[in-house]
Parts: sequence; structure tokens; C-alpha cells
Amino acid sequence: MGTLSGRRTPSGVGQTAPHQGGWGASLGHRRGQAIWLLAICLALIVTRWALLPRYLITFDEINFALAVDRFDPRIAQPQAPGYPVFVALLKLVSLLVPRIEMVFLIAGLIVSAASLFVLLHLCERIIGPNDGIIAALLLLFNPAFWLAALTNPVRLCFAAGAIAVALCVWLACERVSVRWFLIAAAALGLSAGARPALALVMGPLILWAAWRMRAGRKVIALALLCFCAAVGVWLPALVVASGGPQQFLTLLQSYSDQQMGGTSLLFGAPLHNALQMAWEAVAWSCLGALSWLWAVPLLKRKNGLHPDRFTTQFLAVWFFPGLLFYAIFHVGDPDHTLAIVPATCAAGAIVLAGLTRRAPRSKRALLISTCVFLNIVLFFKPISVTTKPSTYKSVQWMSDYIAGVIEGVGALHVKRRVTVVFEENITGWRQVSYYEPDVHIIVLLQRNGSLTTRDITGKDVIERPSADGRVTLPACGILAWVDPVVRPVAGNGLAVQTMRSRVFFTPAAPGQSFEYRGVHFVSSDKACGGTGNIPSSAGVRKAGP
Repeated sequence: MGTLSGRRTPSGVGQTAPHQGGWGASLGHRRGQAIWLLAICLALIVTRWALLPRYLITFDEINFALAVDRFDPRIAQPQAPGYPVFVALLKLVSLLVPRIEMVFLIAGLIVSAASLFVLLHLCERIIGPNDGIIAALLLLFNPAFWLAALTNPVRLCFAAGAIAVALCVWLACERVSVRWFLIAAAALGLSAGARPALALVMGPLILWAAWRMRAGRKVIALALLCFCAAVGVWLPALVVASGGPQQFLTLLQSYSDQQMGGTSLLFGAPLHNALQMAWEAVAWSCLGALSWLWAVPLLKRKNGLHPDRFTTQFLAVWFFPGLLFYAIFHVGDPDHTLAIVPATCAAGAIVLAGLTRRAPRSKRALLISTCVFLNIVLFFKPISVTTKPSTYKSVQWMSDYIAGVIEGVGALHVKRRVTVVFEENITGWRQVSYYEPDVHIIVLLQRNGSLTTRDITGKDVIERPSADGRVTLPACGILAWVDPVVRPVAGNGLAVQTMRSRVFFTPAAPGQSFEYRGVHFVSSDKACGGTGNIPSSAGVRKAGP
């Protein structure tokens, strides 16, 4: 059952292929490849570690950090749909590494390295034994790939899963192999446990492979069985952790409405929002391609741009269905596009390899270094408002902001109890609840003209509706508000002081009043029991060196 006996090998693939790169190449090539792999590993570690934020700076990272201790999607540990395969990786790393920021760094390095090595092997089979390194370098410094490692490592699984499936599909078609076709289906099912959207984004490539191979019903049924078996590795545990099938489906529905309701026409979003999302999908997925597109006219002039039909179809079916998914359904951040970004890196490697095929090593190194340098520039220098979220500027701003909020609230909390108020859409409350678990947090939820407060202290969460739009604050310790734009206004001539990152605070006392974002706050008429002080040695979860 290894091959489809009696079937003709697709044109441009298989026995007639001029390249047989990969692990079966010559000893000299393997040594050279080992040196390159070591260089890639070092570059990966240095570029990610050097820019790593001191704290976990995204909402999603905190959800995953909490899931390391307790996996429960019902309380957003992590957020739906759960990502159990990535949580398992985090748990495994955490057994060896105590500091949570390092857990995320190491998990990201593992997934990144897997993505780079598999892409290198894939492109050696597509182009040649010395050209896979070009694609790996383009991906290593791709802005979206770099961004995910610093802010949300789970999205690196988009790249790792997509490349793994793509390699299996290529081998299945190259060898007309049922075995590799079934492995591709299983790889898709397993990688969906880290990023469920991969099943939709990479599914068309599996179907295309079935068509290319002229797979019969029996083979397709076996592939579906392999996919379901791989999904069965993680789905039952996820359903149980979600409270059962009904609760799991409810979580998925709520998550879909929340993610797509404001941007997808299919979920009732305004046309302007949908068009903006479509443009972001194109800009974010193609940003890294700007580093090598300038070489296409040079290759055409050289009359060297002649990719075979199979390779063109392979990359097109990998890239365009995913782009349509992101443009029509959902793309929230640049690194959401990492399932199709590797296809652009493979295309870039084909162009650069064709341009430098007979060039001296010095010229080849110069051209490839230029593309790498341009990718680095694209990551550090925004070229438009749309591409700015793909750059380090956004990471740096968020890192500085979150550090200021956590350390500002922590400094207030050293001697006295703190109650800190956040509007729901103001970033930081999830991070403060994780790094300063003893702080009392009040999150304002204003929807459809009604006000609800979410009171958080450690693991205790209570939601309270406010019938009159008033919120009562304790009359002891310190009252604080976090907002990068709006300053709370105190009544009775009371002064509200300011710390860095817009942490506003004042000592609490009975009978105070404040106005903030249309909400009226009053402190209790009675002082709290005790002084409102806390011991100076109170445990605070800290990060950093």
C-alpha cells in the first residue's frame, strides 16, 4: 500500500525530478547542512531572547500561563477553542523550567526550530539540495514569524503545522505514495489540536493532493480515518475539560461570534470593517514577500523564471485558500497568517535560487543577505499604518506599557492594599491579575447601556450588575485607575496622582466620589476593618531577570 500501483507520476514530480535534496544527500552536503542548521539555531535563539519582553504582554499569553496550572477553557484557561496540544507542550516545558516567561520562550523556540527545519527540507525537495536554506532564512526573519515568538508563541503552530502538512503532501505526490498521503491527513488532524483553523486552511491542499494522485474512495476513506484518529488524540480531553459536548459547542459558538462578529460579513459585520480585514489579510501575509519581490524582474530579464506547473499549483493551493479564509472569516493579528506565510518564503527561495543558480558564491551570499536585511528592516520599521502591528514598535510599546502597569500597581501594593479599576477594553487587567494576584481588580463592562462590574481577587471572580450606574469602592488602602487616555475626575477637590503608564491613584477614605468614563464611583461610608496596610513581605509574583 506504499504507492498507487499502475498510476503515472504527476508531471514535474517524482522520478524525473532533478533534485533529490534532504537527508539522503551526500556526506559533504549533510555536513554543510549541519553547519547551517546550527547557525539558524543560534540566530533564532539570539534574535528571540534579545527582544523578549520582561512580562507576558498579551491577553492570550496570560490565558495559556493559567492553563499550565489548570486547563479549563470554560474560564478562558486558555481561551476557546482550547489548543490542547500547545498547552501540553507548555506543561512539558514547565516541568523543567520554573519561570513562566522562559517556558513561553523555550516553547516558541521549539516550534520555531521545527518550522524552519521542516521548511528547509521541503524546499530542498522543491528546488535543490543547497537552496532550502534560503526559505528557512526568509521565514526566520519574516516579521509575522518573529512577532509571534515575542508575543503569542501558540501562533507559531500555524507555521509548524502547515509546513508539516505541506511536506507530507509534496512527498505523497512526488512518490505517488498512499502512505505519505495518509500521514498528511494525520498531521493535519494532530496540528489542529494546536491551531484548529489549520484544518480549514490546509484542508484544500489535502484535497488537491487526492485529485493529483487520482486517489480512490478507499484511499480517501482511509485518509479521513487517519485525520479523525489524530483528532481523537486531543479532542475528547478538550470536550471533557469544557464540561461536555454541549458546553464545548456553546464555547465555540461564543468564540466565533466574538472573533468574527465585528469583521466578517458572514457574521453581520459592516462592509467597511470587512474590507479593512480583507486588506489586512493581504498586507500581513505578503509583507515578508517585499524582501524578495524586487528580484522577480531581474529573473525575468535573465529568462530564468520557469517554475514547473506542479510546483506552481502546489504553492497556489497552499496560499490562496488560506488567504481567502483570512480575508473572509477572520484575521485579527499579523501572526494569524503564519499558515500561509511559509508558502511565500518557498516562492521567494525559488526566485532567489533561480537568480543565483550560476552566480559566484559571493554574489549569491550578497543577494540572500540583502533579502534577510530587508526582512529585518520590515520588522523594525513600519512602512504603513496597516503593517505597523507586524513590527517591533508595537511589541516595544506594549512591553513598556504592560511593565509600567504591573510595576506601577505593584509599587502601590507594597505597603497598602490596592483596588485598581480598568475599563474592559483597556489592556492590562489580565496581566495585573496574574502578576499581582492579591490586588483587588474591578473591570467595567459597559454594554447596551447597562453596567456590570467584574471583581477579581486572585482566583475569585464575581460579576455584579449596577442598576444605577454607580460603583462602590472600598474606603481603605489605595484606589487606582489604569487608562492611557482618560484621567478620572475626583469630587470634593481631591487630587488624583499619576504614575507611569497612566496609573492614577489616591489614598482611599470614606465618602469620596469620582467620575471615570461615564461611571460614577463612590467610596464606602465606613472605613474597612484594620488599616488597609499589608505586610511589606507580602508575596508578589515577579518577572524579569
